[in-house]
Amino acid sequence: MSRSAWKPLFIHPLIHENLMSSSITLQNRATTITKKIVGKTFNIYNGIIWYSVQVTDEIKAQSFGQFAPTRIRLSRKRPNIKTKK
Repeated sequence: MSRSAWKPLFIHPLIHENLMSSSITLQNRATTITKKIVGKTFNIYNGIIWYSVQVTDEIKAQSFGQFAPTRIRLSRKRPNIKTKK
């Protein structure tokens, strides 16, 4: 579900404090990407591992949670079993 239009964009306050550093670590996946942080590298924690995301103009106005998935994709491929004849 998307965020309501009348609410302002959510931006974590630590982002503005650490804008001068080269890599910023975040555990908050709900933060919205704005044009102030384009060109920075962020490390996003999804609860298991850290994902490194380079912010570009194409991903502006999206949340960081879209780039750090929390669920594992299941593959339903059958194993390749070869029998001897």
